[in-house]
Amino acid sequence: MRGWWLFAAGLAVIAACQANGALGPGVSADVPVEPEADLVIVATPATHAMAGVLTGFLEEKSVRYRHLEPESSEPYLEAAHIAVIAGVDEGNAVRALMAKVLQDEEELDWLAEPGNGAIYIRDDSFAEGQKVMLIAGSSPAVAVEGLDYYRDQWLAPLATWLNIKLTREEIYSY
Repeated sequence: MRGWWLFAAGLAVIAACQANGALGPGVSADVPVEPEADLVIVATPATHAMAGVLTGFLEEKSVRYRHLEPESSEPYLEAAHIAVIAGVDEGNAVRALMAKVLQDEEELDWLAEPGNGAIYIRDDSFAEGQKVMLIAGSSPAVAVEGLDYYRDQWLAPLATWLNIKLTREEIYSY
């Protein structure tokens, strides 16, 4: 009988902690636990909403990804795999991320010219051992168009990074 009271008291303490959000350091009952993402996608909400070619592919292959806005991406820039989808004209935070990946001010200036876009695959942009893909353009629309236009350039590296098996049709999509 005594054990039952201890069990009931323990449940009461847990319920009270959950109600107060005090489950321990850094843990809250109100914050859902998110599995670790295989890929961090950094893009503004508007650009991310247009990036269905990439996100649809990831979802089809059951790849976990996390979307972050450029202004809130700093804590996650040490992730092993990052995709930045951005237009140079999207603001200072975006331009700073692009500059860090490119390490070439002339290339960034070229990208800023209307209609220009490109894809870049880089190692160690924010952290050692990291793989970064930058799909960039003068505007978000140009950057997102690059997801279709440069598919053959981003598909294979991404599949290699994330151990994604590609079908023959995906590899030879022409």
